[in-house]
Amino acid sequence: MSTPQLQRLHAHCHRLRLYRIAAELTTLLEQAAKRELGYADFLDELLGLEIRSKAEKHLAMRVAMARFPFHKTLDAFDFKFQPSIDPKIVKDLAGGRFIESGENVLLLGPPGVGKTHLAVAIGLQACALGIRTLFTTAEGMVDAYQALCPAPVRWLCEGVHLPAFPSVETIAARYRSDVAFLGNVFQPPVADETLALRRLRLLSRIGERFDLRVWGPQSPDFDRHGDPLPFRTVRWPAYNAECVKVCRASGVVLGINTVDDVRLYFSNRTFHTLASGGFHLTGYVPGLETMFDNGRHLVWFRSDDECLDLIGHYLDRPDERARIAAEGQRHVRERYSLAGQVRTLLAYLDELHVAS
Repeated sequence: MSTPQLQRLHAHCHRLRLYRIAAELTTLLEQAAKRELGYADFLDELLGLEIRSKAEKHLAMRVAMARFPFHKTLDAFDFKFQPSIDPKIVKDLAGGRFIESGENVLLLGPPGVGKTHLAVAIGLQACALGIRTLFTTAEGMVDAYQALCPAPVRWLCEGVHLPAFPSVETIAARYRSDVAFLGNVFQPPVADETLALRRLRLLSRIGERFDLRVWGPQSPDFDRHGDPLPFRTVRWPAYNAECVKVCRASGVVLGINTVDDVRLYFSNRTFHTLASGGFHLTGYVPGLETMFDNGRHLVWFRSDDECLDLIGHYLDRPDERARIAAEGQRHVRERYSLAGQVRTLLAYLDELHVAS
C-alpha cells in the first residue's frame, strides 16, 4: 500500500474518531494480507477492535468518575471467610436488577467483615453495566441533598452501643501488650499494590520495635504468607467485652485506615476503642478534627514514620496516655452513643414536624 493512501486512511480514521484502528492500522493491514482475509472479515475485525476499545475507555471513565477509594472485585471476596453472606444474593445484586427497580441495598455488620469491599465490588459491576456510579460517604451527600430540597438536611455518624462495651475491673495478663491492633493483617486486594501491602508493612515495622499483638480472625492471605511476622496474633473476634479487655490492657490501640483521603472515612473501631477506654492512635482522615480533638480525645498520625515516633513518645508517658484515654472515653460515651444518636434523630424529626 502506498504511503499517501496509508496517510489518507489514518486521516479518515481520526476524522471518524476511530483512534484504536488508526493506532494499529499498519499492523492490521499486514496481518490481514498474510492471512488473506476477505473484505467483510477484515472490516468485521476492525470494527470489533474499535468497539471493544471504546467500551474499555468508557468503562475506565465511569470507574474514574465513580471515585472509588480502591478497587475490590467479587472474585476477590472470600465467601468462606464470611459464611454468613449468601453468594447468590450478592451475585444477584451485582447484576444490577435492584438499580432498575429503584431499590436500596443496606449492608450491615461489625468492622472488618467486608461491607465496603462488597459495596465497591457491586459499584464496579454497575460501571461494567454502563451505569453511572458514585462512591461517597453519607456525610459527603449532605450538600447534594440540600441543593435538591428546601428542607434542612442532617447527617448523623454511626455511634456505639454502650451496653456492649461494659466496664471491666480485672484484666488477665494475656491481653497486655505495648501496641494492639484489632483487624486483618492483610488488606483485601486493591488496585494499588503499595496500598494493598501498607498495613502489613506498617505492622511489621511496629512489631520490630515494640511488643505488638494483632487481634481478630485473619483472611486466607495470612495463612498463605510464608515469611514469619514480627508480632503475635490472636485469631478470635475481639468484640464487645473482649474489645474492652484488649483496649484497656494495651498501651496503644492502633487504627489503620484503608485510604486516608476520603472525608470522615474511618472504621467504627475508633468509637469502640474510645468507648472501651483505650488510648487510640489512628491515621488521620479529612474531617476527623470535626469530631475529635487531636491530643485530647485521641492522637492521629499522617505518615508511618510519625506513627512509630508517636508510639514511642506515648509509651514513655503513661499518665498522658491515661488522661487522653479517659477524655476520649467520656467524649464518645456522651456524644456518640447509639442511644444518643437516636435521640438526636428524633429531635431532628420533631423540628421538621414543627416546621411543617
